[in-house]
Amino acid sequence: MNNLNGLPQDFDYNIYRTYNDLSKLDNESLRIHYISYGSNEGRLYKLPDNFSFKIYKKLNKDLKKLNNNELLSHFVNKGFNERRLYSKNLNDNNVNDLNNVNNLNNVNNLNNVNNLNNLNNVNSINTNGVSRSDLVIVVARYNEDISNFIPYNNNLMVFNKGVNDINPEINNNYIKVVPNLGREAGTYCNFIIDNYDNLPNYMIFTQANPSNHVALGDNVETFKVLDKIFYEEKNYKFKYISSHKEQFDFDSIANINLGVYLTPIELGEPKDVNELIYNIQHWVSVICPDQIERSNEVINAIRNTNKNKIWHWEFNKILMKSEWYSTSREAQKMRYEITKCDFDYSKIRRLVDRPEGFSYYHGSVFIVHKDNILKYSKAYWKRLYSSLQELLPASGWGCERLWGFLLGEGDFY
Repeated sequence: MNNLNGLPQDFDYNIYRTYNDLSKLDNESLRIHYISYGSNEGRLYKLPDNFSFKIYKKLNKDLKKLNNNELLSHFVNKGFNERRLYSKNLNDNNVNDLNNVNNLNNVNNLNNVNNLNNLNNVNSINTNGVSRSDLVIVVARYNEDISNFIPYNNNLMVFNKGVNDINPEINNNYIKVVPNLGREAGTYCNFIIDNYDNLPNYMIFTQANPSNHVALGDNVETFKVLDKIFYEEKNYKFKYISSHKEQFDFDSIANINLGVYLTPIELGEPKDVNELIYNIQHWVSVICPDQIERSNEVINAIRNTNKNKIWHWEFNKILMKSEWYSTSREAQKMRYEITKCDFDYSKIRRLVDRPEGFSYYHGSVFIVHKDNILKYSKAYWKRLYSSLQELLPASGWGCERLWGFLLGEGDFY
């Protein structure tokens, strides 16, 4: 649950400020950064509840000379993403007992998770009995170590957007090399398009490091959750695996910052072009009449689409290419107000307006039945995929907020 300022209730400004690139920001700047970027990047906003400086130093011999402030900086800036161990669920009084846990097989080399085979039996899972026709785990990978997925080797499909240094135990037949475009949403669409006519019954879609979004960086707990879902009897069509829940609001569609959250998921009906042009002209004439001539470049670009109707994301793509939009605060405000208020969002409005509202979970880690995918045409998935073929597409963040609508409880159309 979030505070009124849009942050998780347990958000710790001091922890978030520990990131080297954020160290000089005030609280308001930190709030804006987390909402606009940090939450999507999986950044820490608090320490794990079971984090222990003493155990973190004990388990990582290269840190033995660091004080607590230095350990905190190391964990936030490096250790968390390196998946370093920071707790064994032991009291500090028992920390010496850690020397007896099989010596932890060179625990400092956390990128080689295979060396941790004896730690909580993470890699002792047997996937016999779950065929690829039953379930496939689709992994969107950049440069992360995905050794934790080795127990599910026969049920994997990895889309590799980074260097070719994947653990050789991962079945090479189920690795597809793709450009580093489209965030995880592009990967998910890629798999759906490739397999649309022969989808497995269920698909788990996940980032390569799901622990950031499932168990606050705890790999052991994350893969316990994944294992449970992998084997459980499934009487549902969609379920989030991510655990960080937030309320959806229409700023997710029309964020006023340059980091706009947009999605080509149809939430209503497209807008009549002539009506849209009239509304832009009216807005500019009332709010900033001195910019009427500059605004004409956007209006002409809309006309040049030669379409009778356009979607909200098409309108935003036109604006994002406009010099006027890039240099005028009024133009940015116009985009925000027109996008938020002038387009039809009736398909999701009924969910947002419910007493309980509509929620999504950060990180886009979920399981879905093929029926909920096949309710949309292959052409639809291709359109969605084409909108995601950018390095940091705004629609990627939009999709993150709307997978539960598209594949879960929203209207199918």
